[in-house]
Amino acid sequence: MTLQRLIELAGIPTVIIASLPTIAQQSGAPRILSVDTPMGAALGQPGNASQQTTILTAAGDLLARTDQPGLTVDAHQTYRTPQT
Repeated sequence: MTLQRLIELAGIPTVIIASLPTIAQQSGAPRILSVDTPMGAALGQPGNASQQTTILTAAGDLLARTDQPGLTVDAHQTYRTPQT
């Protein structure tokens, strides 16, 4: 059982921000915010406060939907590596 599921069993709703939402679904995560970012950068590009705020706001909005466990929502955010 995942830590997230244990927290949910204690009555505290949770959201996972997942670069690999399929894996999160397979592990039974109750609420998943899907982002198109590399592993380890689920909140977006370093220094991109606008993108990070958008992702965190989407996670908060999903958290408010506690009556819909098993929900997966796409944040429509894509990580872009700057070209040099």
